[in-house]
Amino acid sequence: MSPEPFAWEQDMAKKVILETHVLYDIGLKRISIEDIRSPEERLFYSPISVLELVSKLNERSFADRKAAANAILDHGIEGLPGPESHLTMVFGYKLAEPVASFADAVRTLAKAENLEETQSGVPDDERRVRQSLNVSRAMTWREKVEQKWVDDLISLMKENVPGFQKWHVKDKKKRPSSVPKLRNEEKEKFLSGMKSEELSARVISACQMRAFLEADKDDLNVFSKQRANKLAAAIPKVECFTQMYKHYLLRLMTEGLLPDKNDSGDIDFFLYSTDNDHVVVTNEKKWINIAEAAGFARRIRRYGAGLREAAPTQQQNCLKEKAPRYRKKYFEDYLEPRPGVRGGMICFKGTRITVYDILEYLEGGMTEDELLVDFPTLTPQHIRVARDFSAVYNPQLAPGSTA
Repeated sequence: MSPEPFAWEQDMAKKVILETHVLYDIGLKRISIEDIRSPEERLFYSPISVLELVSKLNERSFADRKAAANAILDHGIEGLPGPESHLTMVFGYKLAEPVASFADAVRTLAKAENLEETQSGVPDDERRVRQSLNVSRAMTWREKVEQKWVDDLISLMKENVPGFQKWHVKDKKKRPSSVPKLRNEEKEKFLSGMKSEELSARVISACQMRAFLEADKDDLNVFSKQRANKLAAAIPKVECFTQMYKHYLLRLMTEGLLPDKNDSGDIDFFLYSTDNDHVVVTNEKKWINIAEAAGFARRIRRYGAGLREAAPTQQQNCLKEKAPRYRKKYFEDYLEPRPGVRGGMICFKGTRITVYDILEYLEGGMTEDELLVDFPTLTPQHIRVARDFSAVYNPQLAPGSTA
């Protein structure tokens, strides 16, 4: 028995899949809907975005996240199935349960007047119930999924990068600041392997394993020519994600980088890009560059030329104008304003982690060791820079600064 098709696949209109920060930009009126799509195209959000909005929800981030949820409702942006449900049907399996809807969570966040109401419940007059958000559950789920993704990538790096295993097991305070990376012959060997089918097969197999999570277990035992044809048809549908994953891994191994937990959700948006009529909207240069390198530039759409240049002017100028000369170079070695990334706020170089994220977590009681576990791309020096930045500028923490 074949699965029912998704509603989003039942017409020929181009499907435009909005990355989470696009929802922020729409909700906060930084861009209009016309900056993103033409009238005949349909807009979609992923449950990935809903979980990102709900997890880490707090007083400071509430207003921005509520605005993003309202953007979904105001513009009739349609919900996608979760990544695993999506993959279950891509691979031709029957779902064990109906596709879960995240619409209630979106409505609850959009209608709540304050953070407390998201916990106590927002009245749903039509169904005569109160809808609430389980922030801690969303956070636990997100941390578990993101950590597994990081661990899987770290395992691949241990397999392929000479010296990485030895470097990784060292105490974080005693590690050299530079992450081991592929060089010379080792790099050429890995690049050659990138072109082989083995790595692609591993990624496709991982996608199929994710499909099993939501599949009817009885259906998994059905073997037929029709099933074989469906499996063969699934491979080109996950090709964009497969190549994006491979090139992300290449970036880690050849540039001396560590996987960022936040990237786990971002790359999953490309699971939905099953052909050139399923386009992911983002202004993240990292994903734009990776898509181009992977040969899937047509699957990604940039938006809003000159976006956010006016709003963060004060933040952008503080590095260059307000800091004493002897501090200027110190901060610029670690921090940079990144137009088009995280609302143009000041980020640690090479990441999408803002200095405000770290200050917010420190203010909330997290220890340095806990921060370094949650943000493996950072070092103790980054935390010191954040503290120094706070001491020099005494910044007003930006709402919505956490992803």
